[in-house]
Amino acid sequence: RILQNLLILVTLQHSLLEGQPVRLVAILTTTESIFSAGWKISQENFMKHLNFISNLKIRASYGKAGNDYVGMFNYVTGYYFGGNNVFGESPTINKGIVSKGLANPNLTWESTSISNLGLDGSLWNSLLDFQLDVFYRKVTNVAGYRYLSLPSTFGATLPLENLNSFDDRGFELVVS
Repeated sequence: RILQNLLILVTLQHSLLEGQPVRLVAILTTTESIFSAGWKISQENFMKHLNFISNLKIRASYGKAGNDYVGMFNYVTGYYFGGNNVFGESPTINKGIVSKGLANPNLTWESTSISNLGLDGSLWNSLLDFQLDVFYRKVTNVAGYRYLSLPSTFGATLPLENLNSFDDRGFELVVS
């Protein structure tokens, strides 16, 4: 399955700064939108004269995936057993069938995209190591109810809709 999903694994070499080769590895897959790249700068010829740098690498990645758990079968109307109903000549309370409310045939998956930039390094023969990551995550099409659009006398439960979104961003620094 991994080989099926692997669309491209390439090593690109081209000249940068006085014709020195740049090594870039990129991975793309078919099932989700995923991209990852890394460049080990410390192996380039233009960095060789900086003796205090043992290792230096730049990383970048982007991924996009979906979440299909936005409520089961909210795109179709339906019924469930419940409620208290009075039927017949003698007032007895019976369970009945109650509507689930309105359906939304346009309800879709949540979508999450994550971007990450990183810098890994070792200085003075690994006497000082560091790792810096900066990230941004955005989640869109988050399901929610539209409570304020209609009066309370509407008479039905409004369906879930893809109304909401949120994002996170931050950084992480590790020094050892």
